[in-house]
Order: sequence, then structure tokens, then C-alpha cells
Amino acid sequence: SDRQHNERRRTTRNGPPRRQHVVAEFYLRRFADTDDRVRMTDKHDARRVLASFATVMVKKDFYTVATATGKNYEVEKALSDLEGRAAQILRRIEDGEFPLKHPKDRELLALYIAFQLARGMEFQELLDSAAQALTEAMTIAVTSHPEAMRATMEGAFGTSPSDAEVEEQRKALREALQQKRIVTTVPRSMAIGEMLQLAPTFASVIAQRSWILLRSESMGFITSDVPVGMIGGSFPDGRRMPVGVMTATEITFPIDSK
Repeated sequence: SDRQHNERRRTTRNGPPRRQHVVAEFYLRRFADTDDRVRMTDKHDARRVLASFATVMVKKDFYTVATATGKNYEVEKALSDLEGRAAQILRRIEDGEFPLKHPKDRELLALYIAFQLARGMEFQELLDSAAQALTEAMTIAVTSHPEAMRATMEGAFGTSPSDAEVEEQRKALREALQQKRIVTTVPRSMAIGEMLQLAPTFASVIAQRSWILLRSESMGFITSDVPVGMIGGSFPDGRRMPVGVMTATEITFPIDSK
């Protein structure tokens, strides 16, 4: 909305846009009441609270990239620009334009949906989980073979360890692994790079799928910190298929409560 863009400009004039929404502010407003509040339910303890849509789903410097010349806010600004254009398309859908008349609008809305898949905490947690699994697999592989352990120590310390030292290090790593003291996370700059690389690929798939618009006056649609929902299918033997934009039997994206 014009008010949101004015608020964003004021924020930019007063300083860099460090308060960054992991779910777009304009989108959250579509689920707000007449007092600009959204009702949130905690997914862990079911606690329910009312809060201003402008203050929820905010993380400081979440899309800010540290460079040799200082902090760079271009990703946040690009996301804000995409949000502004997506907001216009959603308003046209509300006014009755569905299917969308112009293919470019469909592509742009697909891009917005794709970025919503890749911009939040769940995507960061997915990357962290994959990195942790790889670290643990490599640790098990190295500690399972004395010669691999020896080669790793030689590369790290530049000296040839004794058999006793290799065994000591092997046991120490295995113990650390069992006690969950080996933790690997993906730096935000790398996660942002993954987001920028993967979102256009997601968008191309989403844009090509069949789109159906559902309306309801009798029930309210809800959204969350992961607004894009995906339902997976099953293999012939009953096993569940991995869920992704390519394999999901259905992808949902509520545009407001109706």
C-alpha cells in the first residue's frame, strides 16, 4: 500500500533498513483485523497472542550481507521491490482478475511465492540440517578408518602423528559426535546466496503448474511463518514421496483470509 511504501521510505531516510520481515509486511497486513493486528498461534505451545502486523516476523539484518566495504542492504531492497509489485497483482486478483491476463504477472507472482519458500527461517534450518548431516557423515567416515584419520591429522597439523595420537583423536571425535558437540551451521551470506540461486528455479516450476483460485465466505484461511504449503504424494508401495515444488501434488498459498 502507499502507506507501507511511505513507511519504508521514512525508515530508509532515517537509516539503513535493518528491521527485515521474513514474511512480507504487506502480506501480513492482508490477514490483520481493523486495528492492524494479527492473531498468532505459537506452533510449540499453542499460545495465542494479538500483535501488530508491522512488528511480527521481523529479524534484524536477516538479509544484510557483510562485504569488505561494509554492510550491504541490496537484497532487502530487491525483496521490498518484489513485494511492492506482488501486492499490486494480489489486489487485481481481489478485484476479479483471475486468471491473470498477462503471463509476466503470473511469472512475477510465482517468483514472489518462490522467494517466500526460500527466504524464511525454515529454509535456513533446512540448509543447517543438511550441513550438519554432511559433517556427521564425514566425521563417521574419517574416524572409521585409521589411515583416513591419519591423513586428516597430517593435513591439519602438518606433522605425522603416532598410532596412539591417531587413536586418541579418533576417540575424541567420536565422543564429541555422540555428545552433539560437533555443530555445523550455514552462514547467512551463504544462505542468502542459495536463496537467490534457487528461488528463480522454484518460480519457473510454480509458474508452469495449474493455478486454481478458491474463495470462501464461510471459513477463514490462515497463513504462517511458512506461507507456502506443499502436499506430497505416495509411491505405489505406499511410501511417501519427498515433498518439493517438482513433486508436490498441491501447492497452496493463501492470499488473504477469504
